[in-house]
Amino acid sequence: MKSGSGWLTRSLEQAHPYTLEYPGRILDRGVREAFLYILNDIEENQADPKKYLYAIFAYLIHVMKRSQVSLSLFEEANRDPNQFRQSDTVTIENIVTLLNYHFSYNYRVSGASRLPVLAVYSVYEMLMSIERYRGKTLSPLKSHTTSDIKSGGIGDIEVVDDNGNFFEAVEIKHDILISSTLVRDAYQKFSEISLLNNSIS
Repeated sequence: MKSGSGWLTRSLEQAHPYTLEYPGRILDRGVREAFLYILNDIEENQADPKKYLYAIFAYLIHVMKRSQVSLSLFEEANRDPNQFRQSDTVTIENIVTLLNYHFSYNYRVSGASRLPVLAVYSVYEMLMSIERYRGKTLSPLKSHTTSDIKSGGIGDIEVVDDNGNFFEAVEIKHDILISSTLVRDAYQKFSEISLLNNSIS
């Protein structure tokens, strides 16, 4: 394999090309073998990389379709089938019901605990146009694995003023019992930070 092969991620950075003898620590043996053998086949045997890409994309589409949740089936099973056809209005009850179903569904993948944060963040995106948030900015979402201590944040969702001072923050927990320890930890994150509106949820 050519020594100029690129490094895929920082976790795989080694002063060594991606040959079959690559010493980098790839924990999953199946992933390691597939990754290195595909690259070796392309580099050494001049295999057509497009065929590999087609196969990978086809499998990704298969996985996505298999993991999809049909909300229409959920509605039919839990609602009057004529309810949604009789009105174009989507009620708060409709939204809450579907969100609860969405949050509690077993997707069998990591990252599902992020769904409530994304939902509440979407609500905040719409709320930013009201008078309360005039002159305020909704901070971009941080990585799910980013520590608030390292990022200097105080919550999952944060609203700041023109000077970058915290105006409002929301810490979201899903399927986790709120304990005194969680409350204390949350308080410690913002206790030394001045909030214009003292609004912490």
